[in-house]
Amino acid sequence: MRHLAPEALRSLLASPAVGGLVAGTHSGLLRLETPHGVVTRSAHRRNVTCALETGELIISGGEDGLVNAFQSAQLDAPPVTIDVGAPISDHHDAKTGKAHFPFAPT
Repeated sequence: MRHLAPEALRSLLASPAVGGLVAGTHSGLLRLETPHGVVTRSAHRRNVTCALETGELIISGGEDGLVNAFQSAQLDAPPVTIDVGAPISDHHDAKTGKAHFPFAPT
């Protein structure tokens, strides 16, 4: 893999659906890197604190209180955005080792 981002990474997600890596940065960028190229987009106004993949969607959360849902294959298309009004942080379940958003049903 090439250099993912010119700044500190705050989240990193291996995306089997697109066959690449998704990196979230300190300045709010999301970068999708696959063997076919790199797509970079501004997703948040501050740190991208967490990311997850559902197979069809890549979902990012940030310190700006936004949750963005992108089609996995189309990170360059406009996301569906929800403003939850408070910073988002990841939560790791010690039993399963999986990360999930704190407000998502388990």
